[in-house]
Amino acid sequence: MTEIQDEAGQNAFDQVDDQLDKLEEGIALCMSGGGYRATLFHLGSIIRLNELGVLGELKRISSVSGGSITSALLGLEWTSLDWQTVDGRKVASFDSVHDKIVGPLRVSAQRHHVSLGRADRLFGLGLAEAAIETGSVASGVSLATFLGPVVT
Repeated sequence: MTEIQDEAGQNAFDQVDDQLDKLEEGIALCMSGGGYRATLFHLGSIIRLNELGVLGELKRISSVSGGSITSALLGLEWTSLDWQTVDGRKVASFDSVHDKIVGPLRVSAQRHHVSLGRADRLFGLGLAEAAIETGSVASGVSLATFLGPVVT
């Protein structure tokens, strides 16, 4: 069997074992794929998990495809959310979630020709339904989707 090593010569399987030893007990969130439909669905899920005081308790997030668009922005903004303790639970303020997560994802979805007619009415309920007008748009999404062009 061929051994897979990183640049430092450490066996890749040993690296995985090292990471497994570091896993914490707790709540994990898995976000599925499905293009911008999944992105908006998971956005609604994040809003609701936050309302329930569960979002701030997450220890790990795993995602693919459209779910990764939502989880990437959440990861980028996690420390800048206005976290408060409500009834003993860590909850991000409504305004910070909407300013830093909901708004940018809605703009991104609109840029990629997603119909937000029904989604606009459902965001407050933690639900989102969107009709994709132009096929699969999730591939090739970069941080520029949220942050605009990067100038170096």
